[in-house]
Amino acid sequence: MRFIAIGLLTAATLFSCTNVFGQRKNKCTECKDMKEAKAGQFKKGEFFFHWGYNRALFSKSDISFIGPGIDFTLSDVVARDRPTPFGFKEYFVSVTIPQFIGYGGYFFRDNWSISLGTDHMKYVMVADQYSTINGTIEDTPEGHNFAGIYVNKSIKLTPDFLRYEHTNGLNYVNTTLEHYSVLWDAKKGPCKLTVVQGLSLAVLYPRSDVDIFNVEGTNVFHVAGWGAALHAGLRFNILKNLFVLWNNKGGYIHLPDVLCEINKYKAKQYFFFYETSLSLGYNWRF
Repeated sequence: MRFIAIGLLTAATLFSCTNVFGQRKNKCTECKDMKEAKAGQFKKGEFFFHWGYNRALFSKSDISFIGPGIDFTLSDVVARDRPTPFGFKEYFVSVTIPQFIGYGGYFFRDNWSISLGTDHMKYVMVADQYSTINGTIEDTPEGHNFAGIYVNKSIKLTPDFLRYEHTNGLNYVNTTLEHYSVLWDAKKGPCKLTVVQGLSLAVLYPRSDVDIFNVEGTNVFHVAGWGAALHAGLRFNILKNLFVLWNNKGGYIHLPDVLCEINKYKAKQYFFFYETSLSLGYNWRF
């Protein structure tokens, strides 16, 4: 229910932002001479970069496993993100360890930008939860304790049965199209509040950590699937070239090719996600 409520709130935000776009025009469109355009005015030819950190929620997911001696599906699996406890080293030195976002973009026309970036989320199956299992586990040395034919049977997902994570991470590598609409512009000074809304298409490039029957998987970064999302956020220009961006993203991820053990087991799943992030950015013109 919490996930659904957040999704509805995000949808309402997107709807309200769409109405704002129909009512307000960016003051920058009044600039007739491109030479007068300065960074931070969302004019064609401007570049930007921003970096920050995120939190994420995931819907329940059915996860299917296939490989030598196994072919089964777990239903309605619950997962959480894994935020890194705050510390100077973790967030200001080893900046790629926490759940981060990083984007670089270009305004190809006034108020419209395209950017490339990644959302480094972390997806962790909750241990010791109960799930419904359907399928077959053969009596192999690894799977002996769980061998059987399962039909709508409840099973406890203990660590000796399954550990399933995308913690290095659930990498949403994407191209984003965005529109900017100014809500408030200080008459004096560089401060400006702007609604940013957009859509993204992504490939998922995780390094998944999956142990089946307490056998540690050997995993590598791998293109495991694709995703798409809508987002809406607020950007506040602190200085002419410096800004803070609070963004909210809701989308869908489909992973048909998750590596569990190289050339042995694979998994597949799909789910919805919600992500909120806060980032610090810089814009410039050449």
